[in-house]
Amino acid sequence: MQTIQLPHNQELKIWEKITLKVGDGKEAGTYAARIEDFLNGGIVITNPEYVQGRTLMRDGITVTVQITREDAAYEFNSKITQRHNNGTAYAILTPPKQVRRVQRRLFCRIDLSSPAEYVVLEGGKLPTKGEDDKIDWKNSHTFDVSAGGALIQSHDDIRVKDLLLLRLGLFDEVQLASPILAVCRRLVKLETGPAAGVEFVVAYDLPDLLDDSKVKALPPSVRRFSDMAQERLSRHLFDRQIELRNKGLL
Repeated sequence: MQTIQLPHNQELKIWEKITLKVGDGKEAGTYAARIEDFLNGGIVITNPEYVQGRTLMRDGITVTVQITREDAAYEFNSKITQRHNNGTAYAILTPPKQVRRVQRRLFCRIDLSSPAEYVVLEGGKLPTKGEDDKIDWKNSHTFDVSAGGALIQSHDDIRVKDLLLLRLGLFDEVQLASPILAVCRRLVKLETGPAAGVEFVVAYDLPDLLDDSKVKALPPSVRRFSDMAQERLSRHLFDRQIELRNKGLL
């Protein structure tokens, strides 16, 4: 087996992020992992990292595997076998018998006005270590937020592809550290003024944007914004969306 076919002529990809759900309801456990390889016996994944929930991962348990794409999210059921090789932990998932398309968007997005601050990294230049207090943070706020990014107020100083250090008040609610790194993907003009659509940069993707010396100079919170942190943010926003819908505000 070289790959896994998804609906609408899509396939799973090596190093793609996946979410593993164990159990049901409020007691369900959530884990994050990535696909490492495809074998005749199943899908090799990295050792699942705990995100949240009360149901723990066990060898041989049935899990729900979720994959998110720009167009939709997909899921299938699988049994997991946890293994070790030369001190490295990994796991194998059985091939899916049926893959379901479960939603249209990569991340749920909600309208949310929350305090924010940013600084544009001119030419990718980072603040010198020990000079964090000299950063000229620009006051801003969000218009909407997802686990993958946000639409924020700008001051006509952000351009497409600019890198930003970004502080979000929302992160305090989720107990996530900031600032994080973001990249501007689009610019829009709203009635209230200019705005920028920014994508949050997960730690794994930092080397694609900056060389090693600059990655090492980043604030620790940037290098800690992992798949697991993004999944926690996604769950918080999803729960908030459900709460607003139940109150008739969506």
